[in-house]
Amino acid sequence: MSPTLIGVVGITIAACSLGVAVYNIWLSHFRKKEPERIEEPPAEAPADEGSFGPDHPNVAVDLNNLAQLLKATNRLAEAEPLIRRALAIFEASLGKTHPNTIGVRRNLEILLQEMKG
Repeated sequence: MSPTLIGVVGITIAACSLGVAVYNIWLSHFRKKEPERIEEPPAEAPADEGSFGPDHPNVAVDLNNLAQLLKATNRLAEAEPLIRRALAIFEASLGKTHPNTIGVRRNLEILLQEMKG
């Protein structure tokens, strides 16, 4: 690998990992019941959408993570369209039998069950 390629790969990995890192920090505070350290999860387009485009699997990961944050704060109606979009992206890009697709489909099923009551 050339130094240039290594640098690009490192930057890409860092950008992809940022959303996961933010999610993990937020979830850690939530689980520890530290409400003073919990900020509202962002209800906006994932950062990866600008880098990779709206239909990239990395965007689906971000959408699913954001949906899980919303679900954890009982914002189920806000989480549903994000999970549905993540599922659609994974189905189109990875196929219906890919493990990521199956996992997000399961997350949607769980969310819909919780929404029923």
